[in-house]
Amino acid sequence: MVNIIFDVDDTLYDQMTPFKKALRENFEFVKTDEIAGIFKASRSYSDQVFNQSEQGEITTENMHIYRIKHALQDYGYRISDKEALDFQKVYTKKQNEITIFAGMKDILSLCQKSHVNLGIITNGPKNHQWNKIYQLDLLQWIKYERIIISGEVGVAKPNPEIFFIMENKFSESDKTDFYYVGDNFTNDIVGAAQSGWNTVWFNHRRNLPTPTHTRIDASYTVSNTVELLAIINKII
Repeated sequence: MVNIIFDVDDTLYDQMTPFKKALRENFEFVKTDEIAGIFKASRSYSDQVFNQSEQGEITTENMHIYRIKHALQDYGYRISDKEALDFQKVYTKKQNEITIFAGMKDILSLCQKSHVNLGIITNGPKNHQWNKIYQLDLLQWIKYERIIISGEVGVAKPNPEIFFIMENKFSESDKTDFYYVGDNFTNDIVGAAQSGWNTVWFNHRRNLPTPTHTRIDASYTVSNTVELLAIINKII
């Protein structure tokens, strides 16, 4: 039986949409052509301190301050801690308005009709990630017990342990039965590959592999949901 496991952020929905809305609302001085770069920088800075936040070495609030302040600083903008937190409040509000990628609905429905086992592995705080899952209405395709959130289990991608937790939910499956679909090369592709899984890099932002992991290749790489649907059809 094929088991296809998905990431959530920037895989099942466009994470830049709520970010862009919050950026425009809070920082009118940011130029339109800078938004994508600031978003990418913010994600990179977030990754830098994510483990510290997960382990309680820094507060979630400080992580939020760090990532947006440094991302804006890269583009010559300086903001206060208060302005960073005001941005986060709006960003969180906009995340409550997210919608699933239109093409992803077709993919999940196809998998469901084809009796593919579906699951989710996502990094982030328990309540925050569950709110996104409910907002995206993902439980119509994916069983509750097959959703793993790092903040809930105490281990995060790319640590192979979080992938092994998912494996234990499918005791009759081999590693070759697992496919992980995600956008983040280090967390998703490297983590799943080092766990012995097949990988599908949903590289819709046309990123490059992280320099420290250039010897690891995704099993498949796609840049949009049309290409992803074709790969899913091939897999199932």
